[in-house]
Parts: sequence; structure tokens; C-alpha cells
Amino acid sequence: MANLREDSVVSNAMSADTDFVVHHRKLELTAPFIVIAATDGCFGYVRSPMHFERMVLITLQDSASTTDWSTALQQQITAVTGDDAAVAVLGVGANHQTFQRLFAERASTLDERWVDPIDALATDVEQAERQLDEARRQQLQRSTQLWAAYKRNYERHLGPDAATTDETTA
Repeated sequence: MANLREDSVVSNAMSADTDFVVHHRKLELTAPFIVIAATDGCFGYVRSPMHFERMVLITLQDSASTTDWSTALQQQITAVTGDDAAVAVLGVGANHQTFQRLFAERASTLDERWVDPIDALATDVEQAERQLDEARRQQLQRSTQLWAAYKRNYERHLGPDAATTDETTA
């Protein structure tokens, strides 16, 4: 999550000029399954990893075919990131409609358990920020009014005649 708040420095890039390590993990998968490989351009501009997964699943649920899904997912990613993204999706062991059924409950759970609460908190923060901006605006306006009323008496002691002014009025 820290990387979502601010970009981290690239610390392990493949290059002929520097050492690097390829991290990997071997998984035993049983069909049907979907494997997704994506650059940070696909998910680095959304609010959370859960939002990226939601984008993948909602475009799956709303599409009529794998071609439609591909097009919709590309459009969603491009809308968020521009052209700084690459994604590869591989579905094994089922057709498009079966994958839709298999992931329907996950999409619902994702919204209820993670995405909606995060979005609600973001809305609360945005509202608090608007209230803070309004409070600052009011503070500046009222401070300006109060200073205007106060400064007449305050500044009279700063003029060339201030030394002869009666000190009891200060």
C-alpha cells in the first residue's frame, strides 16, 4: 500500500549494466484459472490493488466475449493510466461465460468487503477537506474583517503624531 501513496524508486530493474534478481514462486494451479501479468502502469494509478482487481472482474462480468472483455479492460486501464501500461491475461480450462460465473461472487465480495469501505473513507476525507477549506476561507474573511476594525485604533499609534498621543488610549 505504501507504493500506492507514492512511487518508490526502482530497485531491481533488469539491465545488462547492473545486477538484478528475478523473484519467482512456483504455484500448482488446477483448471479453470486465469493468470494476469500486469505492469505497475495498470494498477499504479488506481486507489488500491482491490480497485484494480475490481476493474478486471467488472469488465469480465459486463462483457459478452473475450474480445469484448479485452477491449473493455484496455479502455478502463487507458482511462486511468494513459499509455503507460501493459497487461496479459490467460484463461485456462473454461470459456468466457464459465469464467463470468466463477468470478461473479468474487466481484460482489470485493465490492462489499474492500472497495466500498475504501471508497467511503475516501469520500469522508474529501468532505473533511472541503470543510477544512471552507473553515480556512471563513477564518481569512473574518480575520480580515476583525483586523480592519482593530487597525484603526492600532495604527493611530504608528503615525508621526504617535509620540504626542495620550498613552491611556493605547
